[in-house]
Amino acid sequence: MPISSSPSASSKLAQGDYRDDFSHLTRICLEVPRKEILTMAVLFHDIGKGEGSGHVERGVMLFRQIADRLMLDAEAREEIEYLVKSHLVMSHLAFRRDLEDFNMINLFAQALGSQSRLDRLYLLTFCDIRAVGPVTWTGWKASCLEDLYLKTQEVLKNGTFDVKRASEIAEEKRREVRRHLGDEIPRTIREEFLQSMAPRYFIAHPPDDIARHCRLVASYSGQVVLVSWRVMEEQGCNECIIYTLTTPRTLSNITGAMAANMMNILEIQASVSGRGYMLYAIKVTDGQGGPIRNPEKLDRFRGELTEVLSGLVNVNALVAERQPGSYLKPRQAQLVAPRVEIDNDVSAYYTVIDLYAHDRVGLLYEITSTLGNLGLFVDISRISTKVDQVTDTFYVKDIFGQKIKEKGRLEEIQRRLMDCLTPPPPAAA
Repeated sequence: MPISSSPSASSKLAQGDYRDDFSHLTRICLEVPRKEILTMAVLFHDIGKGEGSGHVERGVMLFRQIADRLMLDAEAREEIEYLVKSHLVMSHLAFRRDLEDFNMINLFAQALGSQSRLDRLYLLTFCDIRAVGPVTWTGWKASCLEDLYLKTQEVLKNGTFDVKRASEIAEEKRREVRRHLGDEIPRTIREEFLQSMAPRYFIAHPPDDIARHCRLVASYSGQVVLVSWRVMEEQGCNECIIYTLTTPRTLSNITGAMAANMMNILEIQASVSGRGYMLYAIKVTDGQGGPIRNPEKLDRFRGELTEVLSGLVNVNALVAERQPGSYLKPRQAQLVAPRVEIDNDVSAYYTVIDLYAHDRVGLLYEITSTLGNLGLFVDISRISTKVDQVTDTFYVKDIFGQKIKEKGRLEEIQRRLMDCLTPPPPAAA
């Protein structure tokens, strides 16, 4: 139980020791009222660990006993109990949910109810993750949490984020992109791209990125696929932009080519452009969790993806050929039973699938291949790995762009994914 490490993270924030590395968090910590509430929440949030599953519920019960002994006032009791009870919520939403889903942001803001509670939960989440070890707090996680914090803060300050506001943001960013690009690319190509993208695309991407995507699309002249790379230093990863015709198998072909080139996927954002094309924004790292800087590796991936999408290379054979040994870092963990959870309530537009399994080389390719064989399109995916356990989330639609609601179809999806997640029995000696 990482209680001893957690207070040091919170005290360093309070003392300004993290001012250079975590300036945003430091500012929030210095301004948060009644800092003793945060300190005790950091101390007690994992107090229920070490006695089996359900540590959050046990932690709440234990805290109530401690609060009686300490004779805490009503505000401190209420706030600390909320933080103990909810200390996993923010990381769950930031790393596994669609941060452009304004319904989810609204519900989170309503559950919090105040800016001070959002501040404390944000700081507690940081301390909780840092307590595991410095390498556990990555640039990508920092970006996701800050994104969730800022969007929730906007709702708390300005009221419910709705469809009208999403449309206003989309139009504001279209105007910024037009100013940014000027006459750089033909107006007809620019406007076709800007008008074909849904509002959530504009919420997900800043104007500079949208302009880069627009330039990439403008360069299209019949190629099988366009691929653009950049290193995102602050997030400690690469962003790969892929523009190609889309089918249910396209994503599995992409993830297969990435698996064959030992690329670890963190996040997938897919946006439908005009004429049946899809723009994929995929964040990846190398096998050691850092950015890929070898241009030859990136060029090889681009060439192999082109061959796969052209039908010249079988992606199954490509993945199998590259997997004689694992490129994952050596780790030890207990195997957990695979699990598939399907939720049709968390998103207004997607069926959300959460997968839990023991990690293995090529697992993400096998999952996306199964989803493709089921005729499902993945628009958003969040990939999380702790030690050797993966928690993958997929926002999917059927071929008609609808959520999957028919009971028999949902049962088939769950069964096929369970078959995919269940490791094959060991070969006989």
